[in-house]
Amino acid sequence: MTTPSPAFPPGMPPTVSGKHIILALITLGLVGGIISQWYYYTIQHRTLELWGNESAGLMLNAPLVDALRLVPAGTPTKSNDPEAARERLLIGGQRLVVAERKDVSTAEGLLSLRASLIVAQSFDWSRSTEDCKPEWAYALEFNDGERQTATLLFAPNCDLLKLVDNGATISARPIAKGLLTFLKEQLPVEHTAASR
Repeated sequence: MTTPSPAFPPGMPPTVSGKHIILALITLGLVGGIISQWYYYTIQHRTLELWGNESAGLMLNAPLVDALRLVPAGTPTKSNDPEAARERLLIGGQRLVVAERKDVSTAEGLLSLRASLIVAQSFDWSRSTEDCKPEWAYALEFNDGERQTATLLFAPNCDLLKLVDNGATISARPIAKGLLTFLKEQLPVEHTAASR
């Protein structure tokens, strides 16, 4: 009795079945998806707990974003937006007035800023927020265009961020310089000869 000849010519390795390749690719895709989910969970879960899912979603995806320059109530303002000067906030006993409001929805640098607001490495989680009396000088207002808004206050003197909606406060020391630069570019303060 003779043995059957192999299905491939001599010297050629056996081929891998198509279904094995498909299974390998599906497995690779599933493993990649699991690793991706784990990675994003590790860099975002603390900030999602801090801000809340709804507010974090607005920070990342809201189509309308306004930058606000805030001053203590009673401070004379030379605002180019008389409607903004009527807006008032009461934050931790501080009465603030919106001195200026500007739509920054398409501003350069906003996409990077949005992403940094939901990444845990953007914040100093070990720093106490009680060590400094914040002077809330700026705010970012994220609005979905309908009814949902998240307002994030910034105190450059303490490098603190505070979400108005839930009162969550955190040190933004790792991103404070870039955040302040962005806000000053969007809301430059006009100096008069008398104020110099």
